Amino acid sequence: MEELLNVKVISASKKEESIATAPAIMSVFTRQEIIDTGSKNIVEALSIMTGLFTYDTYFSEYNLISIRNNFGGEHYLSKVLFLINGHPTFSPVNGSVKLTALSINSVERIEVVRGPVSVLYGTNALTGVINVITRKGAAAEKSEINLGFGSGNKVKLDFSISDAKGDLNYFISGNFQKEDGFGVTLLPEQDEAGVGRSASDFGENILSLFSNISYQGFEIDLFYSDVAKNHKIGIIPNTSFSGVDTFDDKQLYLDIRYQQVLNDDISLHYKIRYDKLEVDYKIDGIYILENAFFDLDSPPHITKVVSNSTKVGAEFYANIDLSDGWDLNTGLSYDKYQASPYIFSIDSSVVTTSNSPISPFVDSKSDDDTAFYANTNYLFTKKSSLTAGFRHTNNNTTGGQTDYRVGLIYKINDKFIFKGLFATSFRSANFFERYATSAPILMGDENLKNETLKGLDIGFYYTNKQTKMALIYYRNKTENFIKRQLVNGVVTYTNLPQGEKTTGLEFELQHFFSPQLSLFFNGSLALIAEDGATDAKLEFTLDNLYNFGITYKPTDKLTISTYNSYRSDWGRSDSYHLSNLYVSYKTQSYNKDLSFFLSINNIFDEQYTYAEFSRANIATIPGGSPRTYFGGVTVSF
Repeated sequence: MEELLNVKVISASKKEESIATAPAIMSVFTRQEIIDTGSKNIVEALSIMTGLFTYDTYFSEYNLISIRNNFGGEHYLSKVLFLINGHPTFSPVNGSVKLTALSINSVERIEVVRGPVSVLYGTNALTGVINVITRKGAAAEKSEINLGFGSGNKVKLDFSISDAKGDLNYFISGNFQKEDGFGVTLLPEQDEAGVGRSASDFGENILSLFSNISYQGFEIDLFYSDVAKNHKIGIIPNTSFSGVDTFDDKQLYLDIRYQQVLNDDISLHYKIRYDKLEVDYKIDGIYILENAFFDLDSPPHITKVVSNSTKVGAEFYANIDLSDGWDLNTGLSYDKYQASPYIFSIDSSVVTTSNSPISPFVDSKSDDDTAFYANTNYLFTKKSSLTAGFRHTNNNTTGGQTDYRVGLIYKINDKFIFKGLFATSFRSANFFERYATSAPILMGDENLKNETLKGLDIGFYYTNKQTKMALIYYRNKTENFIKRQLVNGVVTYTNLPQGEKTTGLEFELQHFFSPQLSLFFNGSLALIAEDGATDAKLEFTLDNLYNFGITYKPTDKLTISTYNSYRSDWGRSDSYHLSNLYVSYKTQSYNKDLSFFLSINNIFDEQYTYAEFSRANIATIPGGSPRTYFGGVTVSF
């Protein structure tokens, strides 16, 4: 109980500290909570964390995350920065991230910072940061094999191997998953062609490998994933596909870190990072509806779509204890982004401008960020600390951007803590938003400005030996918000100068009645969600979002957990409630620990929808999966 109530985090200041006094509004999903809820992937864990909403769109290739009602990313996870051990994983082409690629068995905890965090992390940390901290070496304790089977012909195999020999620690994990998915009925009013049809959705085949190796001050992460996902009917607003193959995303990244401890007061950190990302798919036929762009009687065949990109980065920072209660984190970083031509090859293996007229861009793109940052925390009384920091980023395309944050943390007594924080953040437009020239479908804008956010957070925290509670008030204002808008009859990425205004309340409760029985309850209430220019209420707003769960362990061997989610209506989609159940039983055989488990998601088979963002003539699309079962065994040794 004490470990769960007094979690240590690193995402708020790039150093280990208590979540209660960290200068950020944070939530943590621990390894024990992952086990107790039976979360099968990172998306399931995120879906029950405070203020987060997981969803998808008719594009449906990526899982989407909204933090504090920010839906501006639309089809990509571009407004939230997703990290693995501090390594940014987004694609420079469109900001996308495959959240399900990393095995949940690799995760030690998930740290979520809600609010602007660009002072520490730069671009894309607009509305928040999700930092997945992996298991490492001896701390992982045991090696495991996890085998499960479930609905939709799902087969899932995870394994992890870990050990420590002197100064050498290693953790290696793998994930193999094959899933056909489920039938989805598209009603006529949900179909661009107005006829209605059926498709397969929610299927996802995954192969991934992750390793973390550390020796003395060195630490290396190596990650490879290949994710192929089924696709809903439709990809772009005014088209209809006669057939779509799976979208195949491959990612390889290497992260090398070295910590040099000079003395008790100074430690230096060096980082080198490299990412290679590849997306490819093919389409049997494409019809441009209500437009004579192509002959409808003879649709062209897009034989292949390819998008390759790389990121190379380096970072140096120092953690310095200036005196008792006063520390400084300061550093330099450089990141270079590159993308090959983004090509739609039509009826030909030889690509030219004439046979690839709707390709987003047919030449290579590149960009880079250079940044200097500094952040300090000063304990000026035994109960009060001040945080202040800034970051200046120079982008090769958009020029200079300066962000800052200030905050006060006041320890009222041993149980109550107050946090008052104000910060700014930014996001540079990605290559797709700048350079897409897929008229009449979608256009980019090379003159897009950085979108920015100013955020105020006021939080009250209470912790005792059995209970942790938090109440947070937030207020956000964006400027130059990047969003799809209709311009001269074509959907175009544009800046909304006045952006959007959101204000709300968040709350968290975690209580242990005993070591055998615990509950959590969290939620988010939107008080204001308005267009910055007109003060009109934003259409896509979840006014209420609640999660509730109970874990009961009548014996050391048996765990029973249920967790529930409620989402109010948003856009033109009705409210819905999802209930889930997880049961596991531990035993021992042949000197191996065995855990048999069963999870049931969407127990009551709720049929629900997601609001449609881009197509004004369509209100909703089919939502998540129907009731599903997944069971299996875990062997620990």
